[in-house]
Amino acid sequence: MVGRSKLSQRVQAARAQAATLLHSESVPAGSLVTMVHTCGKKHCRCRRGQKHRSLYLSIKLRGKRKMIFVPKRLEGVAREGVENYRRALRLIEEISQDCLDRLLEEKGGKAQ
Repeated sequence: MVGRSKLSQRVQAARAQAATLLHSESVPAGSLVTMVHTCGKKHCRCRRGQKHRSLYLSIKLRGKRKMIFVPKRLEGVAREGVENYRRALRLIEEISQDCLDRLLEEKGGKAQ
């Protein structure tokens, strides 16, 4: 294992940002889905084409896809959480690529 001081500043920054996200922010592993539907009430506006919109968090739980309703008051929190998750994934990919590059460099070869 390489000491932190031997890592590039870019990788050190990525590790710090990932740690901050994972320790202090909401990071639901999922996607937001907007669904439109009609409610079935006889005189509702949705019967005239103005369908109801609902936001759901789509996640995988124990290998099965689940849709969790997100109330309007929590939409901002849900959007921020999903974006935090995506940012954390990008940072982890960057860190992983650096680890692979260093391993290949020590091995004396290049990625195939």
